[in-house]
Amino acid sequence: MKIDRSDSTPLYKQLRLILQDHILMGNWVPGILLPTEQEICEEYEVSRITVRKALEGLVHKGMIERVQGKGSIVKDRRLNRSEQQVYGFHEITRRQGSKPSVRLLNKQIIHGDFALNRLLKLPEKADQLFWRFRRLCFVDEQPTILMNSFVRKKLGDKMLNYDLNNESFYSLYEQITKSPIIYSENTITAVSVSPGVADLLQVEPGSAQLWFRGVSYVEGDIPIEVSYSIFRSDFYEFGALLYRPQEIDVGKIVF
Repeated sequence: MKIDRSDSTPLYKQLRLILQDHILMGNWVPGILLPTEQEICEEYEVSRITVRKALEGLVHKGMIERVQGKGSIVKDRRLNRSEQQVYGFHEITRRQGSKPSVRLLNKQIIHGDFALNRLLKLPEKADQLFWRFRRLCFVDEQPTILMNSFVRKKLGDKMLNYDLNNESFYSLYEQITKSPIIYSENTITAVSVSPGVADLLQVEPGSAQLWFRGVSYVEGDIPIEVSYSIFRSDFYEFGALLYRPQEIDVGKIVF
């Protein structure tokens, strides 16, 4: 990619996206040193100030770190959420060496609709009350997930006795219900985010992020939570282990 000087986008933003693409496409892997500021200046024919602003943007996004006496190094920053394991936000973030934090944006009692009742295995036409908790999740002080969690009112009432800015919701569910989280059914797709969501997640309006719907179950195949979330696509990747169905004749296997 090259700098487009006919584009109204500031040069440092264009350069930041170019450098970011090198990282996301695997051209620059975690631990590698980026070219020096002077080398970037010469390759893209921009000023040192432009280069520094572009690099500062990547530092702010957690993609690189500046090391005194060395230069800029690519960080191993994407958090992998394996579809074979069920972890809450706090657990998976800590497991991968980062610091989780949460800000509760608002909480509200709502009437359930057809879809919510169905996902929680309730009568579809029942007039059920639910708590909706809207939270902004941070990894190393960077906003990474906007999460809406829906639970039955009785469970939500008990959750209000805890500090919802510091408690893991999965841990609360298990503590209150005395039953462990067994599995989660997840749906993931790409979406373009609105200006409001973009502002909270500190991404560009209209940029492609990851929309996630999860239904978490406790023992007895009982759905305990429905969550709708927007994950920053530059912070997260999702993995799934898939098997191809086939009939195997053990006698024909060659070792």
